[in-house]
Amino acid sequence: MRGTWRLLLILLLAYPYTSAAKTTRINGDASSLESTVSKAKNGDKIIVLPGTYRLHKTLRLAADITIRSEKGPGCTVLMGNGTVPVILVEKKASPRIDGFTIRSYTAPRAEDLPLRGGGIYVAVEARPVIKGNWILGNTAVFGAGIYCDQDSHARIIQNMIEGNHAIGAGGGMFLFKSACTITRNTFTENRANNAGGAVFASVDSSIITNSIFWKNHALAGGAIHLKESYCNLINCTIVGNSANYGGGIFLAKGASRLINLILWANMDDLYYMGTKAISRPEYSDIKDADFRGTNGNISAAPLFVAVQSGNFRLRDDSPCVNKGNPNPIYKDPDGSRNDMGAYGGPLAMD
Repeated sequence: MRGTWRLLLILLLAYPYTSAAKTTRINGDASSLESTVSKAKNGDKIIVLPGTYRLHKTLRLAADITIRSEKGPGCTVLMGNGTVPVILVEKKASPRIDGFTIRSYTAPRAEDLPLRGGGIYVAVEARPVIKGNWILGNTAVFGAGIYCDQDSHARIIQNMIEGNHAIGAGGGMFLFKSACTITRNTFTENRANNAGGAVFASVDSSIITNSIFWKNHALAGGAIHLKESYCNLINCTIVGNSANYGGGIFLAKGASRLINLILWANMDDLYYMGTKAISRPEYSDIKDADFRGTNGNISAAPLFVAVQSGNFRLRDDSPCVNKGNPNPIYKDPDGSRNDMGAYGGPLAMD
């Protein structure tokens, strides 16, 4: 009997400190959204109904919550004021951000811009999932679309990152000493005044796979600029990007891997500066004919379905079909040999 009473006492004492995760629906009110997010606890879900939510301040995600739009990014907009990130993922937090348009409604003076992250700032050691969003038209000094800080491990999946502008580097995304997984994203018409029109990575070890880079621009690295980094670029399609140096990819030192890529019609596909031999492309189609005939590289028109409209799927007669790395780990979803570009490999775009 004494043991039973002891167990009951423990349960009673514990009860006030335990609570079940809850789901809250937000209908068109930015203030309610901000208040609900600030009070959310681990495991809570916030479902945001269609509408444009003009935020009064940064939406700070400090708990491991899910914030998801009910109808997707075409119907639900989170709009910041342009002087701070629209969303800030706090240190060590692991929220899920799903299905929003994320943009700013003003274009402030350069001195009033966010330093890091116009759309989303991912803080040190944070581990968010950022999936299915449209990150559009944001401006910052570094990482206008998304900034991932040191030791962060963001999973950035199936987003459209378009029309963002960095005064410094990383128009679409800035990766700093992070180890992020970046998969099935589309980077279009982002720009940086300095480096990395779509992506700038510094001392970074992220994996970027099955993504499309089109019409991005910077002074160096129109699509991608890797500085002293150890990134893996796998099965990406990099087309029509421009820069004075390395319209496709600019590599400065480091030892990144370039595997199963299509680099076509960029203003200078590849630019190397002090990199190691391991960074030479493998099983890639490169219009400039860099490394043609070595490591499985080719230089032949990839025969996209409709490049003018941004359809970079490969025609059946494309020379990139079944020409990627033959290692079984790179096989297409149907079990065939890897197709070069974003529509090949085990994580092929739909």
